[in-house]
Amino acid sequence: MIKGRCFWGLLVLVAFVGLVLVSSGALAQEGRNVLVYATSKEPNNLDPQGQMVNSNFRLIYHMYDGLCALGPDVDVVYPQLATSWDVSEDGLTWVFHLRDDVYFEDGTHFDSSVVEFSFDRMFGIGGGQVSYNTSIKEVRPIDTYTVQFILKEPFAAFIWVLASMMDRIVPPSVMEHEVDGDWATAWLSDHSLGSGPFQLKSWEKGERIVLEAKEDYWGDPPKIDEFIVRTILEPSTMKMELLAGTIDMADGILPEDISDLEANPDINVFIGPGMRVNFLYFDTAKPPFDDARVRKAVAYAIDYEAINEGVLQGTGAQVSGPVPYGMWGRIDELDTMYQRNLPLARQLLKDAGYPDGFEVTLTTAPRGSWPVMAQVIQSNLTDIGIKTSVQVVSVATFYSMGPGHQVQLGLDGWSPDYPDPDSHAYLLYYSTSTENFAFYKSDEIDRLLDKGRSVTNQAEREVIYRQFHQMVHELCTQVYVTQTQFVRPMQTWVKGFYFNPAVATPLTPFHVMWVEK
Repeated sequence: MIKGRCFWGLLVLVAFVGLVLVSSGALAQEGRNVLVYATSKEPNNLDPQGQMVNSNFRLIYHMYDGLCALGPDVDVVYPQLATSWDVSEDGLTWVFHLRDDVYFEDGTHFDSSVVEFSFDRMFGIGGGQVSYNTSIKEVRPIDTYTVQFILKEPFAAFIWVLASMMDRIVPPSVMEHEVDGDWATAWLSDHSLGSGPFQLKSWEKGERIVLEAKEDYWGDPPKIDEFIVRTILEPSTMKMELLAGTIDMADGILPEDISDLEANPDINVFIGPGMRVNFLYFDTAKPPFDDARVRKAVAYAIDYEAINEGVLQGTGAQVSGPVPYGMWGRIDELDTMYQRNLPLARQLLKDAGYPDGFEVTLTTAPRGSWPVMAQVIQSNLTDIGIKTSVQVVSVATFYSMGPGHQVQLGLDGWSPDYPDPDSHAYLLYYSTSTENFAFYKSDEIDRLLDKGRSVTNQAEREVIYRQFHQMVHELCTQVYVTQTQFVRPMQTWVKGFYFNPAVATPLTPFHVMWVEK
C-alpha cells in the first residue's frame, strides 16, 4: 500500500519510480509492453479542441503535443514543441522558438504556420477552450521556426494555459476532412492526427480504446508499446477485475472498496491530495434559484459529514469555494461556514416565499460517487420540504444539458487544468464563460477575474482571489460539497508513475510508465 495521505497540506509531488505493474494485456501479447487502464468515465471525443472533458484529455494529452507541457514538478513548465520562449517587459508579446524535427502522423512538418492554424481552428470552433485564451490578440509567424503571440492585455497564467491540455497543436492537414465548415471536428472526434508519442490504433466504443506508441516520435520514446483504456461502468466489476489481475490500474473505484484493495498484497493503492472539487450548481436565471436565500437554504440543508465521512469514507473534505485546498488565493476560514442547520434553512425558504418548499430535479452523471451523493442530498432537501427527484444521465448528455438551461440543480465536479486559481474561477464564474452553467452574471466578479488575469504580481493576485472567494461564498451560486483525494489502485508491478496534484485528473503519465514482469 502506497499513500500520500497528508490530506490538504502543501502541494506535494509523489513519484514512485520503483512501482512495478504487470498487465494481463502484457502477458497476452508476448514481447510487447502493454498497460491496461480501466475507467468509469467513457471517452467520447478525441478532438483536442472544442471540448473540455477530462476522460478525453487523458488520451489526447498523449497523442498531441503543445508548445510546452506540464510534468512531475508542480511549479515547472517544460519545453515541448517550443525549445524556449521570451516575453516582453510589458507582458504583451511572447516569442516561441520551435523545434525543427517534428512531424505529425500524416507526415505534416511542424513549423510556425502550424501553430497559427491550430489557434485559428480553436477560435473558429469555439467552446470552453476559448475562455482560457481570451487574452490572445494575434498569433504571428516570424519565420519558419519562430512564432509570436501578441496579447490584448497581460495574462499571468498565459504560459500555464499553453502547457495545459487546452492548447494542444493540430496540423492544417486536418482540413482535408472538413465537412460543411465543421473544421473537421466530426472526423477528428474518432481519429488522431497529433505529433505526440502515441496514436490511435483502435476504438470499440463503449468497450476500449487502444493507443500505440509511434516508432518515429521526435522525443524520448514511450516505454510501453500500447496502453489500453477499458470502460467499466460498474464499480464492483472494476474491483473484481483488479483483484483478478485482468486490469492494471483503475479510475472509478468506490471509497468503500479501498480497504479491501489495500488488504491485497498484490495491489498498491495510491492516495494523494487531489484538487478536484464537487459542487451543486443552480440555474440562477430562473426561480426559485434566482433568490440567494433559496440557494443558502440548500447549503444549510446538506449533511456534509454524511457525504465526506460516510459516502466518501473519509477521502473527502468540505470546501467552501472553487479554489481548492493546496492552492493559493483562498480563505480557509470559510470552509466550515455552511453547516447543516435545518431551522435556519426552513426560515430562509419561508423568507423567500416558499414556506412549503417546492419540487426540483437534481441532475448528475454516473461518475464515481456522484449518484450516491445525489441520493444523500435528495434526502437532505426533503427534510426542509424540497421534494427532489434525482436524474442520472450519461456524461455526454449531462454536459450538453447545462448550457441550455436544462438543469435546475446539478451535481458536478471540477479539476484544475493548471496550478493557478484562474483555472477554476474564470471558467465557472465569468459571465460569458461557456462553463458558467449557473448563469450568474456579475460585473463585479468579472472585474475581479479580469484583474486576476492581468495583474502579474503574486501578492496582488492573492488579494484579488481572496476577495473573489469571499464574494462567491456569499452569493452561493454553487454549493461546494467536497474536495476529494486522488485515489488510484494498481497492481504491484508498475514503474514510472508520478503524481502532480495540480493536474492529476487529466494527466496520467502513460508516456513514462512501463510494465515489468
